[in-house]
Amino acid sequence: MLAGVAASDDCGADGGHATGYGKDGNMICYHTTDAADAILHHGFRDATRAYMFVNFELTGVWLGDSPMDINEGAKGDQVLRVEFSGRRRLVPSS
Repeated sequence: MLAGVAASDDCGADGGHATGYGKDGNMICYHTTDAADAILHHGFRDATRAYMFVNFELTGVWLGDSPMDINEGAKGDQVLRVEFSGRRRLVPSS
């Protein structure tokens, strides 16, 4: 189950190593959180925040091409690995 994900264009940029695309061509991204169990049980939920921007809010779920840390605005120490089949960049949220 995957609901509400806005992936950065950098997801999948490195050709299949720890980040990027898997052997089957799926795009691999990461989400750092302190609520992994809730996300796995209920799916992602949209949030509207400025994230790393000033005076510019985004709505969605932040994914990156590698696990993010507190210096990049992530909260928590749990990392979810998310695989997309095909080349989707935006999946509507519930």
